[in-house]
Amino acid sequence: MKSDVLYDLKNYLMYEDDKTVEYITISVPSCVLVNSNYIINQYNNTLTIDATTYTFPLGNYIAKTFVDNFSTIVAGFTLAINQITSRFTITKTAGGSFTIIGSSPISFVMGFSENITATGSHTFSRVCNFLPNPTYQLCVANGSMYNGLVLAVDGRVSYSNILCSIPNDSRLNTQIVYQNNANEFRLNTLSCDFLNIQIRDNNGNLVDFNGIATFFSLQINIYRRQLKMVGQFSDMLNSAIVSSFDLSKNE
Repeated sequence: MKSDVLYDLKNYLMYEDDKTVEYITISVPSCVLVNSNYIINQYNNTLTIDATTYTFPLGNYIAKTFVDNFSTIVAGFTLAINQITSRFTITKTAGGSFTIIGSSPISFVMGFSENITATGSHTFSRVCNFLPNPTYQLCVANGSMYNGLVLAVDGRVSYSNILCSIPNDSRLNTQIVYQNNANEFRLNTLSCDFLNIQIRDNNGNLVDFNGIATFFSLQINIYRRQLKMVGQFSDMLNSAIVSSFDLSKNE
């Protein structure tokens, strides 16, 4: 997939016993991705109707090509697109009732999210969606590593391991060039002998770039605290003698 990479850092980030180190950050100054993952991919290519699951070939579709191929994949059904509303209507060719399972992975593409029981035909409640993935997320997948606090879906406080979020503003099969001059990911440890970098889509799935390489640079910043310099031992000894003399004089 080229989206799950392990970097062996050996001993380059072993600073747990170094008391001068306050914290360590990593960042992605630049990145070049290719918008080559498919719109219909291994995560969203199945549809379940009446307990039968249909699998669509992976690829980049538009509404017309999806409609043209639908009846050859989903036997006994046809699909039509309303050019004004961009909504699909599914029809059972033999008539009668049918049930579409709302949890089918392809539901987001076709424009529904709930279980549907219909007779003859049904028009979906939402527009179809053949847009490419809107963002790519570079994540640090080293187990407990995280980058600050975020609000989870259920309202609880959670953590994020996102190193950077890259907006996809390019056409299919063209390059996405990303520049980052500000954001840094603070590591919650001073000792790390490897980095597991993953590239995920907007739904948190590992991205399949279909054999096309990606390029990104990692920058590691080590922030040190300034320690107070200790003087000569003789100076410390003289200070102790003076303090003792002054104390005895007060008596």
